[in-house]
Amino acid sequence: MSWKKILKNDLESDLKEDLLEMIATELERFGEDKMLEDYEDAHFESGVVKTIIDFQDGYEGEEDLTEEEIFEMDEGYYTIEFKDDAGDFALAEYTYYDGYKVVENDLDEKHSLERLKRIQKGLQYL
Repeated sequence: MSWKKILKNDLESDLKEDLLEMIATELERFGEDKMLEDYEDAHFESGVVKTIIDFQDGYEGEEDLTEEEIFEMDEGYYTIEFKDDAGDFALAEYTYYDGYKVVENDLDEKHSLERLKRIQKGLQYL
């Protein structure tokens, strides 16, 4: 392997690491300024990156309660799936007590540099 190829591979690997860090930061930033109302019946899209937000109802009582009441009792929570054209790449949850947190990020250096660039840019516009 020539030194140019080795240098190119090292540079690409470094760039992927930087992009993965930026993506992780953007995934965390997404939830920083959101309120409960933002998760109810909403989705966000930037052209490249889309979110799918679902309410997970764990309430087993007999009363007929609204999503908000169930959420405030900590008997339900919102899941936020992040996806691009290639599929899901991250999952976050929004709970009453813990707020927003990323629980799964499937991106790593195995993904193409182009995909990581698209995702990083798309997350900036959500």
